[in-house]
Amino acid sequence: MIMIKEIYMKNFSTVQAELKIQGDGFDPQDITNKLGIIPNSTTKKGDLLKTNKPCEFSFWYFNTEEQIEYDDVDQYRYKLGPLSEYGLEVQMKKIIDLLKPKKDILISLMEKYKLRYIFEGIVVANNGYCPSISLDVETMKFMVEINAEFDVDLYANPYEIEDDDDEEDEEED
Repeated sequence: MIMIKEIYMKNFSTVQAELKIQGDGFDPQDITNKLGIIPNSTTKKGDLLKTNKPCEFSFWYFNTEEQIEYDDVDQYRYKLGPLSEYGLEVQMKKIIDLLKPKKDILISLMEKYKLRYIFEGIVVANNGYCPSISLDVETMKFMVEINAEFDVDLYANPYEIEDDDDEEDEEED
């Protein structure tokens, strides 16, 4: 029997947007406190990575995957999914909309710590369907205003052509 998740992953494409903040030795907790957004993960310069090597920079990471609403002392974790919703523009705007009111804070943090802001789209195309990878002018303008970079990772999985004989065999089971 085929699991629902396997059918979903096989037949539907997914999109995820993320913001990476990278710099030389900043304290990720300071970014969290100033933005009031709880990241998915952080790393401090010098922390040991899975490879047992020290991280060469500090890192603060937030994406649109599996976020839940949370409120505690002005800290927020936002519900942003689902991953398959529309295209990259919709997912990216969810992050941008959270950050727009914090534009001055982002600029100040960038200047203080010499940060790199990297917005990234991760698109997984299944069975020949690739969601939209466009961004609107408002989103691009905001990225420019905070001096952010933009990157897209596109993973195109091969087509799955089902053989009619395989379908008949599954029905008999």
